[in-house]
Amino acid sequence: MKLFVRICLFLGLSAGAVAFYAWFFPSEIEHYTADDLISLTCADVSEKHEEVIFAYHDAALADHRRTGVFPALPKDATLPFPVLMQKFIADNDVTAFDASAPFSISPGGQHLRFFSEISSLCAENPSMLAIDAVGQAAERLDLIKVSDNP
Repeated sequence: MKLFVRICLFLGLSAGAVAFYAWFFPSEIEHYTADDLISLTCADVSEKHEEVIFAYHDAALADHRRTGVFPALPKDATLPFPVLMQKFIADNDVTAFDASAPFSISPGGQHLRFFSEISSLCAENPSMLAIDAVGQAAERLDLIKVSDNP
């Protein structure tokens, strides 16, 4: 009987320690680099995009429980699709965007049409490489010149 009580007490304390750790030391949110995303399909990048959004949401709720204040939302530039957009813009010298303005896909942000076009292409063909969708979206919006040379 004493052994049973000791085991139950040990399990209870262990569960309490894990709960304490999870409550006060939430896990880090994974951020992806362009190199992490460049070879992934639209479906894979969409999944990672959703993971990051949910991780920020969960962290905001946990922070609100602890402090009573909601933290700031993640910067758009930390989300997977905007990471690819920024890489494409930099690699292809896309001058249609104001480099001095903060990157934003929010309503009124200059990158919203580009993001919407990428989302549309990815919805049409989830197996397409996400970076190819970014390129096609740039072509459709005349952000880059399509070369006539093969």
